Amino acid sequence: MKNEIEVTGKTVDDAIGKGLEKLGIDKKDAEIKILDEGKSGLFGLMGFSPARIKFRLRMGHPHRQKTMKKQTKLALSHKNSTRTLLPLIMPLYQKMP
Repeated sequence: MKNEIEVTGKTVDDAIGKGLEKLGIDKKDAEIKILDEGKSGLFGLMGFSPARIKFRLRMGHPHRQKTMKKQTKLALSHKNSTRTLLPLIMPLYQKMP
């Protein structure tokens, strides 16, 4: 699951509702930043622009903790693969003219 998403809607409340539903979380579990409040335009037709909201999971949220654990494991696995491959590659590198 992503830790951060951007959502649009006709209004700020509409966009917030869509974002919370998309993430499957409550409002208390999200950091919400209004990027653009949008414009209703002339009679709802000309000049309309949607509201844009950025959502971020709060630090203590379980989904965020899982993502951080996965990223840590991935980083460690890359570090270990470098240790494994380096002894195999170095002799080949040293034989190159």
